Amino acid sequence: MVRNFAPTTVVRLELSLTNKNCMNKKQKGLRPSLTRDQYKFICELRKTKMTLTPRPDLQKELYRVRITPQELVLLSAFNDLTKEIDKTPKQKSKQLQTPAIPKEAKQQLVALQKENAELQTRQAEMETMFSMDKNKGQFQLFKIDTPKRGQSSQRSAVAISLLSDVHYEEVVTLDSTMGLNEYNPAIAKTRVLNYFKNLNKIVTHQKGNYNINHLILGFLGDFIGNWIHPELMQTNAMSPMDAIQECKSVLVSGLKYLNDNLEVDKITVVCVVGNHGRSTPKTQFANMTSTSFEYFMYRDIQNICEMSGFDKLNFIIPEAEMAKIEVLGKSILFTHGAAIKYQGGIGGLAVPLNRWAAQFNKNFKVDLFCLGHFHSSHFFPNAIVNGSTKGYDAYAIGKGLGYEKPKQALVLLDSKYDFCQYTQVHCE
Repeated sequence: MVRNFAPTTVVRLELSLTNKNCMNKKQKGLRPSLTRDQYKFICELRKTKMTLTPRPDLQKELYRVRITPQELVLLSAFNDLTKEIDKTPKQKSKQLQTPAIPKEAKQQLVALQKENAELQTRQAEMETMFSMDKNKGQFQLFKIDTPKRGQSSQRSAVAISLLSDVHYEEVVTLDSTMGLNEYNPAIAKTRVLNYFKNLNKIVTHQKGNYNINHLILGFLGDFIGNWIHPELMQTNAMSPMDAIQECKSVLVSGLKYLNDNLEVDKITVVCVVGNHGRSTPKTQFANMTSTSFEYFMYRDIQNICEMSGFDKLNFIIPEAEMAKIEVLGKSILFTHGAAIKYQGGIGGLAVPLNRWAAQFNKNFKVDLFCLGHFHSSHFFPNAIVNGSTKGYDAYAIGKGLGYEKPKQALVLLDSKYDFCQYTQVHCE
């Protein structure tokens, strides 16, 4: 492509020539009226003779000369130098001679001319090639309009993100994972806060292409490890109630960050309990929420946010194992996922998940299932399985499970394209 000089640049340079000793203020373009010294300077630059005659219609001796943008730059420098010389009257008579063109300016002009000639040659070759192939019928060029980056007023979108399997007080040592992962309450706090920070960053970036005014957060349980196994009673860093207290503070801090920084109109927090937060030896179904530490933690978080004036937040805390909501004509189910029994068979988690979803859909029509529990991130056409903030541990090594970094899930629901933009929110 041939180098084009921006009109704004030309105008700026021309204005620097507009003075009593340079150009007529009425002259525009690249054919200014020059004084004799300026004309002589241009001729020496071109290595030509002074062949023009002064314009008879002007009072002063001026010459109309067509010059290039590169010459205009050098002429501007010449005028600046002449002004400096005019400031010293004693040496004016000796220094009115046309100064020599700086060597660097000449080199710059030659380089620009050479580059421009090469670009012209390449453009001509490309146009010839396109013309030949086009005449042969090999291809046809179509114009593609580049859309402007910004929100679409004709569509709306909802961001849906999951947070689960924090296991706040559990401890994972580097030795137990052969150097792959380490976890404790201090690391848990950092990872959860990183989740909220990175979620805000990703959704803000996606708002450049989608009209996102609503965020749905799915709190899917297992925020604490609890003392449900003898192993956890021996290795956890703190008691279940202490873990609930600290985890609650971290979650409120993250929700406040989103309420203050994420530019959406509404944030809906859907809270369901997990199997680790129970206060009974085994999972109970009829009174699952009333025997769960997490259920009452959710209630405390709701009260704190309401009293603190977090006006964007709206909570859904069901007295059931799962919650079903309707958004943009789609039905979304949030559950922890412990009801799905998977022992590592052929086909992976997809087989028991699809079997369970098919049975569930006989009674309830669901478009997307959102669940956690398995500490492994998966995106299926009809389901999202969330990862964990805890990450890889000795249990995963013993079961031969694949390594996965601590991360959570994010998906967009667009009013035109349905579920799209499946994204991982990393927590490290």
